Amino acid sequence: MAERLFVALPLPPTIRRQVARWQRAYQPLHAKPVPADNLHLTLAFLGSCDARVKQQVCEQLSSIALPSWCQELSQTGWFAKPKIGYLAPQQTAAALQTLASQVQQRMQQLGMVLPEHDFIPHVSVFRHFQHGHSWRASHSGTQPHVNAMSWPVTEFCLYQSCNDRYKVLHRWPLTESSTNRP
Repeated sequence: MAERLFVALPLPPTIRRQVARWQRAYQPLHAKPVPADNLHLTLAFLGSCDARVKQQVCEQLSSIALPSWCQELSQTGWFAKPKIGYLAPQQTAAALQTLASQVQQRMQQLGMVLPEHDFIPHVSVFRHFQHGHSWRASHSGTQPHVNAMSWPVTEFCLYQSCNDRYKVLHRWPLTESSTNRP
């Protein structure tokens, strides 16, 4: 039986709680908040995969060896077509770009055809987001302020998407970086 799979960075519980508080404060009219347990930063959407392909994916991803880094979310944005409001970093960390590129290269080596668009790191926070609707608690209707949220990225994961819930199927650790040591 095929499963819908994607590769992503999990958000630690402290960041999920911060995002949930931010969502409650700034939820736009008619938008639906993404549940805290579903928050993640997608590296690659793989689509529908059978058990054999899932095993190959795990083998390929297990060969990635990169250092950990500190990731930040500090601005808002939106995608018009899927109607998604999101939080994103001000700048893409080189380590994040490298990990996303390596994941995508390994999936292409398996013959997977991934969506053709530039990697835009983000955490989806609202669905059914209509740009132009005022953000709650933002009296001017402009995009709200985001206090930077940061965390040490220590792993990436293979997720299954099923009935609007995301389940971690496998985790791969990143090595400790000298920048994360005290």
